[in-house]
Amino acid sequence: PLCNEVQGRRLPMMPLAVWSALQPGAAPGARSFDVDGHIRVAFAGSKAAVPTLPFADLARPALGLASPDAMKQAVRGRVVFIGSTASLADNVMTVSGQLGGTAVLAQTYDTMRQGRLLRPPSPGPQALLMALALLPALWTWRRGGPGGAADAVAGGLAAVAVVGAGLAMLWGLRIVTLWAAPLAVAIAGWLLAEAARQRPQILANRRLA
Repeated sequence: PLCNEVQGRRLPMMPLAVWSALQPGAAPGARSFDVDGHIRVAFAGSKAAVPTLPFADLARPALGLASPDAMKQAVRGRVVFIGSTASLADNVMTVSGQLGGTAVLAQTYDTMRQGRLLRPPSPGPQALLMALALLPALWTWRRGGPGGAADAVAGGLAAVAVVGAGLAMLWGLRIVTLWAAPLAVAIAGWLLAEAARQRPQILANRRLA
């Protein structure tokens, strides 16, 4: 969430507060918010993560123990988040591994600044994934009945297509999709086709028993 509610007041989280201070009047893309006002952050990998400097590099020049030139060069033109990474600091599990709370706030702001926020699930992409999952069932219906191994292959291809389309929308369009329901439909379709294929044999065995 980009806002917290405290005593009836909605206060912006640090990334949104910094964004608003540095870019007054601007706002992150509206399509990146879900109905609850949450955003989804595309966390960078280790090579593209925001740089981190030890607090000692800041404290020593502040105390007059070292020249400030190196620190000035490191932070010039940048937005700096100062926080703790001590044992009692908050840690957050992300797709890039465990990160400190300060690093998460900094990466969230950086993602907002670069316009790399992920778009939440929406009906259109979800309908596309569901259509892909239903293709084997449509093929079975058009064929007039189950086809054994062909149904298993079709179900597997449908599952691969669902995952591939979901990844393509995530990487190419930055749209988050939910795969559980389409994959469940593809698997259930194959199981039902297999049950329908075996039903005549089961009934014949019962008659002979």
